[in-house]
Parts: sequence; C-alpha cells; structure tokens
Amino acid sequence: MTDSPAETPAFDPFAFPSDLVKAHSEAAEARAELHRYQATLPWSREPHDGWEAPEQTGGM
Repeated sequence: MTDSPAETPAFDPFAFPSDLVKAHSEAAEARAELHRYQATLPWSREPHDGWEAPEQTGGM
C-alpha cells in the first residue's frame, strides 16, 4: 500500500540526514587542519636561487 498524500510529511529541504551532516563537518575540519599544516611548510621542497633569464637578442 502507498501512503496517502495527507499522511506523507511535507518535504523539508533542510532536513539532512545526521550522518551526512556529521561527515560534512568532519571533512570541513580536516580541510581546515590541512590548510593550517600547509601554512607551516616552505613554498618549495628544495629551495634554490632560481635561474637566469637568457640574454635578450632582439628577436634574431
């Protein structure tokens, strides 16, 4: 048997399952922790002086 429309609760777009809310919260915390960790790292794994640009010859 199917429920009649009068017995079916109204659709609530904000009624998310609690396990989904918990998983999203944990993912946001992990991402924030990752960003805090990344802020402590140097921008390059092996710092170096860089490279010199080739001499400009005027096109030819």
